[in-house]
Amino acid sequence: MRRITSIFLLFATMILSSCQDGEKNSSSTGETLYETLEVSLSNRTLTTGYSATISGVQTVEVRPQVSGMIVDILIEEGESVSKDQVLFIIDQTPYKAAYQIAVANVKSAEAALSTAQLVLE
Repeated sequence: MRRITSIFLLFATMILSSCQDGEKNSSSTGETLYETLEVSLSNRTLTTGYSATISGVQTVEVRPQVSGMIVDILIEEGESVSKDQVLFIIDQTPYKAAYQIAVANVKSAEAALSTAQLVLE
């Protein structure tokens, strides 16, 4: 009997304590309040980057007819070109020097020829 009385008192205490919490909740309407933000219309630029490898349908090797240091590049990568179009300008200094040496050698040979003709006569 004592055990039943203890169980009854335990349940009664639980019921009374739950009624007290209910009084606190009964003052509010039971609605949950959420914080909200006001949305406004605006322009945004979204950028997304992707990793990729691109290769052309046709790859053409460009090989010069003469060697030398490139001074200027007259085209952009990927640009269409036509036959006999100048693509690069190569440093002309060594070629101009070689030309001047060749002209001097020709004049020297012409002078030697004139001297040989005078000796021959």
